[in-house]
Amino acid sequence: MAAADPNWMMLDRFVFRRDDAESFLDEDAAPFTIEGDFSPDDMFSIAFRIAKPPVTSRMYLKWKCGPKAGPGCIPVAAHRGVLLLRFTPEPGKLGFVEHFFICRSRYDPLDSSPFALERIPFCATIWHDEDGTEIAMRRLFGDDTVGVLSRDEDFAIAQLVVRRPLVKADKMESDLCVLRSKSNTDHTWEIEEGLPILYEADEICDLKAWSTHRVIPFNEYLCWVNYGIGGVLFCEVFEERPKISYLRLPIHNRRLRQRRVLDRKCSVCLTKGYFGAHELAFVDVDREDGYLVGPLSPKTGFTIAYHVLRKTGCSGMKWDLVFFLTSAELWDLNKSLPREALTFPHVSMDEPNVVHFLLSQPVSHKFVKVSVVSIDMIRRKVLSVVPYIEENDIHGKDSQMVLGASSYLQSFLPSELPKFIDPACKHVLDSPTAAAASRPTASSQVNIKTEEITDDCPAFNTRSRKKRVI
Repeated sequence: MAAADPNWMMLDRFVFRRDDAESFLDEDAAPFTIEGDFSPDDMFSIAFRIAKPPVTSRMYLKWKCGPKAGPGCIPVAAHRGVLLLRFTPEPGKLGFVEHFFICRSRYDPLDSSPFALERIPFCATIWHDEDGTEIAMRRLFGDDTVGVLSRDEDFAIAQLVVRRPLVKADKMESDLCVLRSKSNTDHTWEIEEGLPILYEADEICDLKAWSTHRVIPFNEYLCWVNYGIGGVLFCEVFEERPKISYLRLPIHNRRLRQRRVLDRKCSVCLTKGYFGAHELAFVDVDREDGYLVGPLSPKTGFTIAYHVLRKTGCSGMKWDLVFFLTSAELWDLNKSLPREALTFPHVSMDEPNVVHFLLSQPVSHKFVKVSVVSIDMIRRKVLSVVPYIEENDIHGKDSQMVLGASSYLQSFLPSELPKFIDPACKHVLDSPTAAAASRPTASSQVNIKTEEITDDCPAFNTRSRKKRVI
């Protein structure tokens, strides 16, 4: 059944590979199709099935020349109508190679192609050999260290690296690798080194142990988040040589020896505030037994703390606790909810009082049933429990995803949807049953124009004010 036109989606980070035309278009409700290529003999197609949360949206990939193992593509970051994709072909003579593409919506509602796919040139760092010879090294980006920020018709892609300066070892600074579409038409990278970080004296230990878990867009900022240390780095990436500021998250038991699975229990999310402006929210699920994964220990529960970022005087910021809920209260009000820990919180982008969680229920030693649980934090009520992975899925065409997700769950990638797309073409789904039953038709498919930017190696078109390896 078709639902109301959604303002945002929760995109599954797992990319569903469909290399034959029949399963790619006929078997899946994915009407938006985008075509691209690495060469005339190496083409690919991307399709999206957009669903209204709490149902997850999906991305499908047809890439006959892609790697034999794994999808070979992941959605890295998203903001408004911009989606950053990373492709990793089969390793060749040069070893591991990654290619980035930007899929973004057009801002002209009269254009017949509402999306464009643009290939992003490689980023290179220039360093000097002992004899002074310049050597260009291709820069690799981790999946969770790069973010994208959209502003009107422009976008910025950025990676922030925290390091100690060579001279003042008692200070921490950062290097920003950024591509700003507005400042250059040929999409060149810039490396801005030695950017100062504003932080309190007792926070230097946080930065010395820093690594990035997630990058979140928020108004004019990209926010680099670490859930173990419990902190956020704010950077106005559209500004040249921007100021970097650090703010701790409201958590206990900071873990300098961090584990990447910490995003199972907490999340920094962008949501719509009660007065229309965007707000940054932080949700933390704290288990009483101290474990991060696995079933709850007997006679233990958890708490859910929901904080919102507020501005203070002198351009300061602080976290305010707005909702707090215990598992005992939740289970008392919702008798049918399984006594398991909630994980991977996601605040709704258009309803700030609604939080979506994943709930895992072990079925066997190889399979875990997973549902999306939506909770209204004001009314303290479970709004819905929607299946994400069911037991019979292990025998279907998505068995690869089921087996992978059962052993390694990931958070979803939230993104606002372009408002000018014809709702009749969105083919929105509000239930897994509708998703399985729906089929894209010729009238619902959108032909997408591809815009390419060449990046012939070794000319990486990379500018750096200070040339050094990061």
